[in-house]
Amino acid sequence: MSDGKINIDENWWPNSLEQMGKENPLDGDYVTIAEISNPWGKDSYRHIYTLLIKPEKLEEILNYQGNIPHKIEANGPYPFPSDDPKGFKPQFFVDFRGFEPDIFEPLIHTWSAAGRTLIMPNIGLTMTYGLIPRLIASDTGDVCHWDNLGKPLFDVIKCKQVSHYNYNLVSDAYIKIKKEYLIDYASLCKRSIIQIYYVDNTSSLNPIEDDILNGEEFKKFNFKGRQINIIKRLDQPSLLISKAWGIRHLLDPSDYPISGDRNNGLDLIWPGIKKSINGDSLGGWMPYVYLRDAFLQKYEDRPDLYEIYPKSAGVDYGAQWGLNYCRRIGRDLVQVELKKLCESVPFDEVEYLNKFAVDPPSLDKLSKLRKELNIADRAKNLTDAFLNLGDVLADFVVQMDNDPIAPFDFISLDKREMEYRGWWTEPTVKPITHHIELSIGKDSFLNRCKALYKLVVENLQENHIRKILIQLGIDGKSIKSLRSLKLLNILLTDCLISKDTGLNILNDFQEIEERRLEDEDKPDSEKQFPSPMLYLFLLNKLRQKDAHIHTNIDDLMQELGIDMNSIVSGWGIELDKLYDKLAITLEDASTLINNSIYQD
Repeated sequence: MSDGKINIDENWWPNSLEQMGKENPLDGDYVTIAEISNPWGKDSYRHIYTLLIKPEKLEEILNYQGNIPHKIEANGPYPFPSDDPKGFKPQFFVDFRGFEPDIFEPLIHTWSAAGRTLIMPNIGLTMTYGLIPRLIASDTGDVCHWDNLGKPLFDVIKCKQVSHYNYNLVSDAYIKIKKEYLIDYASLCKRSIIQIYYVDNTSSLNPIEDDILNGEEFKKFNFKGRQINIIKRLDQPSLLISKAWGIRHLLDPSDYPISGDRNNGLDLIWPGIKKSINGDSLGGWMPYVYLRDAFLQKYEDRPDLYEIYPKSAGVDYGAQWGLNYCRRIGRDLVQVELKKLCESVPFDEVEYLNKFAVDPPSLDKLSKLRKELNIADRAKNLTDAFLNLGDVLADFVVQMDNDPIAPFDFISLDKREMEYRGWWTEPTVKPITHHIELSIGKDSFLNRCKALYKLVVENLQENHIRKILIQLGIDGKSIKSLRSLKLLNILLTDCLISKDTGLNILNDFQEIEERRLEDEDKPDSEKQFPSPMLYLFLLNKLRQKDAHIHTNIDDLMQELGIDMNSIVSGWGIELDKLYDKLAITLEDASTLINNSIYQD
């Protein structure tokens, strides 16, 4: 295009709008399908809206010149009443002169009221993928995240829905969608995708633009799919206002990254099975495959979404799907029936699980593995031992001829409720059922110690343990500052003395207590009655160490009977041992109390 002294290239942009011509909307994981913003500072403004268009009309639209529409129109808010017998039908459309409205379908809906403009994704788009909204509050405006919970996949669409304009733009708005969903939707609809936009910006007038104006205050240029106006500001002639209305092509229908049957032609190799397998090739064949239980990490990280059954390592995702035909084998293997896996779990998940598949064990090894404890066994043993301690403490109160106290009041766990809902579902129990890899490091070891502490120490209620000690004959002032662990240790030490001496805990308590106090003043190496709660006290110390970064726990590990030099490949085995020792400690505590009550 020639204009006065200068030839204007078809791709020309004013200096202040050059970024608009250079940007690639498809560059990144998300595509912005609607935007109202100040992209280049307070003196700039643009809005962008996205449309579906019949592919056969694409070239004609992209070549359109002059009076380019830049808005999505609606026949509201507040349409005029009509006597049309068909009644009012809400519509969103683009008014391209010379084109039938039905060749376009807005991908977003928008309307304005009181200086606010609302933008939101087309409900047909969100319905197609079953997207569910989730609102996240923000100081700069709440953002609505649309999630595909059927997979689940989060943040498919992110939408800041309301912009505020009051003489200038007060707040922006946008809609961004994952690129693969936009591609998929275009392919499903058999439509191309274009954007219409309006943009303006103010900047200093440069010599080239001054030459283009050639002494005039205003000029307009019509290009294919684009109209540009440049205007000198009357109050400041050194400044140039540049405006552009345009259409740009995003993409055409192609493949189906979301809706396509990804199982077709995609075979998975499973160790121990000689042929490649997909969901359609199994027929009536029902082999087992073996997975490392590390696959559970993904599901353990989202307890709000997934229900995990520790005993079998099964996983349920709401009413969507479930990994149910499986069982734990050995410490950290899960045996899964492959046909049921392919039938009941989405292929994305099967593909994920396949990454954890290992060679099946031999028959001899399988027999040995079935005798090994896994994390579910260890967590159940520990939980049962803690629940039993609550029962025993409650029984102790009855044997003292006091009014009954529920086990819950001692240990904060409701045994009946746990039996009804599942022992693993209690909030302080669930974290200790999570898988433990052999290779875990010190930080993971200490984090699990914190979870164990919350279950077996924080759940202990000092109130009723203190009452037992006072009713037995201990001066309340002497134990006023003690908490649950030390209070329980006093009771258990007295029970230990009762067992070793034959003295009755109820009738001879003063003598038993005197011996405990006498033994308490001795050095650890000379104590006749060592603490029955040693491992719980060590757990408490480990929990305290975890609160300090770069702390040295070698001394505590030595007290636990662990040789630090032997920890080369990870802390997993030592954590197994700690579970077992804590369970035995609680079992021994219950036995001590029982024996002291029912001693002949």
